Amino acid sequence: MTEEKKEVAVIEKDEKTRGFELAQRQARLLASSSMVPVQFQGDKNLGNCMIAMELADRMQVSVFALMQAMYVVHGKPGLEGKFIAALVNQSANFGLLQYQIEGQGKTEKGIDRPEKCRAFAANKSTGEIVYGPWITWDMVCKNGWQKDKGSETSKWQLLPELMFPYRAATYFARVNCPEVLMGMMLREEVEELPPPPPKLTMPQSPPEPGTDPYKIKDAPAKEPKPVDDADTAPMTDSPLPPWNDKEAIDCPRIKQKKFIQVCLGCDEKEKCPAFGDYCNEHMPK
Repeated sequence: MTEEKKEVAVIEKDEKTRGFELAQRQARLLASSSMVPVQFQGDKNLGNCMIAMELADRMQVSVFALMQAMYVVHGKPGLEGKFIAALVNQSANFGLLQYQIEGQGKTEKGIDRPEKCRAFAANKSTGEIVYGPWITWDMVCKNGWQKDKGSETSKWQLLPELMFPYRAATYFARVNCPEVLMGMMLREEVEELPPPPPKLTMPQSPPEPGTDPYKIKDAPAKEPKPVDDADTAPMTDSPLPPWNDKEAIDCPRIKQKKFIQVCLGCDEKEKCPAFGDYCNEHMPK
C-alpha cells in the first residue's frame, strides 16, 4: 500500500470515528428529552436512539417524528398506520394514496364498518393507477384482528373506518414500494405476534458425556402410598430377613395359605411349625 493510500485510509477511519462520536452525542441528547417515548429515554436506551437515528436516515424522515410513531413490542419495532401512509405519500414513485371502500356492515359492538377496503395511487412515471390488496372484514375475522386483547377493546370494533385504511396503506406499501418501510411492520401486526420463547439457561455444572444439557429432568419419584391389604403390600423393614411376600405357607391355625409378611405379626409364629420350617429353609446359615 502506497503512502497516499495509507493517508486516505487513516482519514476515512478518522471521519467514521468522528461520525460515530457525533451520533452518540446526538443520541444522548435525544435520550435526555422527556418528549420522546419512554423506550428512548435515559442512558440505558441510547442504543434504541442510535437505531432510530439510523432508520430515520435511511427513510429520509425526521428522527423525532419516527420516534413518536414507533412502538416496541417483544423487542420488535412497529410503526403507526398513519405514519406508514405518510411514508407512501412522500414516495418518489407514487402520488397521494387514495382508498376504495365498498360494502356496509356493523361490528360486534354495533359500529358501522365497510365490508372491504384497498389503497391505490398513481405511478408518477407512467400515470398508471396501482392498487393494493383488498382488506376485507372476513380477513379481519379469520386473523382475529377484531378480538379484544385482555381488558382492552380491539380498535377494529370501535374504529373500523380508521383501521381499514391503515391496514390497506400498509399492504399497499409492502407490495408496491417496500423500500419506504425498510422491513418495518405495522404496530398492530407487531402486537399480534406471539411472545418469544423463554431463553435457555446453561447448566451450572458440566453435563455428563453423551447427555443432553437442555433435557428437562424427570420429576422425583413419588413415594408409594400405603396399601391396606397386607397380602399385596410391599415388604417393610423388619429385624427378620427380607421375606419373599409372593410365597405362602400353610397356616395350621386358620387352615389357609398365609404370606410370611402377614405371619410376622402373628402371636403364634414362634410355635408355628410351618413358619419354623420356612425360617429354617430360608434363613442364612
